[in-house]
Amino acid sequence: MIERIWEIVAARPEHIDHIAEHMRDDDIREVWALNSQTPHEAMKVSLESSVRAWTTLIEGRPAFMWGVSPAADILTFTGIPWLLATDDIIRVAPEFIRQSRDFVDRMQEGFTRLENHVHAGNSLSLRWLKWCGFTIDKTPVAFNYEPFFKFWRCAPCVL
Repeated sequence: MIERIWEIVAARPEHIDHIAEHMRDDDIREVWALNSQTPHEAMKVSLESSVRAWTTLIEGRPAFMWGVSPAADILTFTGIPWLLATDDIIRVAPEFIRQSRDFVDRMQEGFTRLENHVHAGNSLSLRWLKWCGFTIDKTPVAFNYEPFFKFWRCAPCVL
């Protein structure tokens, strides 16, 4: 039997430092272009504003964190999904991807729509978003001269 080297836990502030210090270059470029934030600032703000957030630990070390924050206009019932990672995400990507749709469904709870922007060059994130059922706008928008695609996912309509 193969021993599983990773686990998903509730995100906590003490997970931020390790991920921020080892963040993927694509994620660093994204958080700077979108909000002019350092990795540490982006993680702190994301976690503090989230209604749900998780961390994946690999061999006991925080490797990536993700969650959902309500949009500033709470009347729209829109959530802002986010995921920030170290390069270690690649070590568990196939297993995480298989479970990620369930987590995106959990992120969607209470929101009629999830939406955010992803850097146009972040191929790993773009593939994951498509797998999770997000629609990705094909027309890029610029943030600080960097190209981004808007992505969204709507909750199923229940009649």
